[in-house]
Amino acid sequence: MPSSPLPFAVSLLALVSTVASPLRAANPEVKHVLVVVGPSNHAPGTHEVRAGGRLIADCLKHADNVTGIETTVVTSWPTDAAVLGKVDTLVFIGDRFPGEELPNRDQTISDITKMMDRGCGIVCVHYATGLGA
Repeated sequence: MPSSPLPFAVSLLALVSTVASPLRAANPEVKHVLVVVGPSNHAPGTHEVRAGGRLIADCLKHADNVTGIETTVVTSWPTDAAVLGKVDTLVFIGDRFPGEELPNRDQTISDITKMMDRGCGIVCVHYATGLGA
């Protein structure tokens, strides 16, 4: 039996609020959100992380309460330092924390650490924390 969309909707609302709150300040510059989807080993139709990533981007694009957000959805970790350098918030959606699963694990974790050290936010959705609960 399919699960209710309510938990996802609540999570999405929390994400929009988390990302939007710091952006409400009088800062006219565009804020960049990078949504990294996957990995997911769930069968199609059960946990569609790619569709979820696109939905997050669409909701941020059309949010009435905040402007100036540019969202990019990717299925692999960007290797271009210029792309990573402009990201204000990272959003991971998938079964496990992608830094542990993506190629070049050490470099990815190093990139994330540098980004967070400069103030980049991080949001993990679904099982994206990789906790072995």
